[in-house]
This record gives sequence, C-alpha cells and structure tokens, in this order.
Amino acid sequence: MNEYPAAIRWVAWFLRFVAGSVTGVLLGFLFSLRSRSGPWIAPDLLAYHVLGFALIVGALATLLGDRLWLGDVSIVEEPSERNPVQKAVSWVLMLLGLGLVAFCVYRSI
Repeated sequence: MNEYPAAIRWVAWFLRFVAGSVTGVLLGFLFSLRSRSGPWIAPDLLAYHVLGFALIVGALATLLGDRLWLGDVSIVEEPSERNPVQKAVSWVLMLLGLGLVAFCVYRSI
C-alpha cells in the first residue's frame, strides 16, 4: 500500500476540516434559528454556537474522512492509516465544539 508523506496527510486533514467547518457553520445557523417562539440561542451567543458546530462537523469530517460525505462508495484512505496525532487533534476540537454548544444552550435556557 502506498504511504503518503506526513505533509500530504496534514494537508488532507486540513482540507477535510475546512470543508466540514463550512458545513458546520451552515448547520449551526440552521439549528440556532429553528424555533416557533423565536431564536433557540440568545443572539449574543450565536457566534459561539456557530463556532461550536463548525468545530464539531469539522472534527467529524477529519475523523470519518470520505465516509462522511460519500458513504462506503469510494474510500481512498482507511482510517487506520491516519496519524494518531491527527486523531487526537480531531477529538480535542470536537470536544471543544461540544463544550461551546453546551455552554450556549445552557446560557440560553
């Protein structure tokens, strides 16, 4: 099996994170504004809520790779080939995003 250089793997990780983050921003806006009685999140916490969703979906994109977008149809890289440091960074970013979203929900109740 071909081994890619570490720099190429980090570029792929970063591009997946950017694609997931853009999607997360859109989902964050959708989830924060969906309610019959007004916004679900307080307006002053909206930026933190959207940032949290961006971190969560970006981290999911880096952890799941192409499976997140394509399913099992076309898999280029197996998750076991990824660097453990990349997995750790992804998990830290996801937990940070979950913390931001939980903080926003708690403060908006």
